[in-house]
Amino acid sequence: MVSLDKLTLKSKEAVTRAQKVASDYGQTQIEPLHLLFVLLDQQDGMSRSILKKIGVNPDLVKDRVQE
Repeated sequence: MVSLDKLTLKSKEAVTRAQKVASDYGQTQIEPLHLLFVLLDQQDGMSRSILKKIGVNPDLVKDRVQE
């Protein structure tokens, strides 16, 4: 497991938010979809930019993840 001390501030924030999302859904551990949801929620994040560059609508992906 990666030490949180080695993550960037943005990455730490994403992990913290993913923990909250998991908790909101009654889950005790973070799953990849929790982290993906958080990354897609960052309007200025790289994940959205990458998806847009390959022709994928990040909002549609986020909606699918939220289902």
